[in-house]
Amino acid sequence: SMVMRGLLAATGLWATAAALRAMRHEDLAGKTVLITGGSRGLGLAMARAFGRAGCRVVICARDEPTLAQARESLAAEGVDALALPCDV
Repeated sequence: SMVMRGLLAATGLWATAAALRAMRHEDLAGKTVLITGGSRGLGLAMARAFGRAGCRVVICARDEPTLAQARESLAAEGVDALALPCDV
């Protein structure tokens, strides 16, 4: 259901935020993070969070136009991301 998906997404965002708080930014700076499903939803939110923490971000998704939009959105926020179309 839509409520369940929203709850799962919120839980995932909370877990990502908690993990980032637990690590020092120096520990993440320069690391590369690969996020599948990174063109929208939780994946895109995670890409933003890791990018802001100083990580190099690689996002993957099936839909190339949506993936390109996600990369542009991240770039507008100062996150340099590599976008690779793929189907896992």
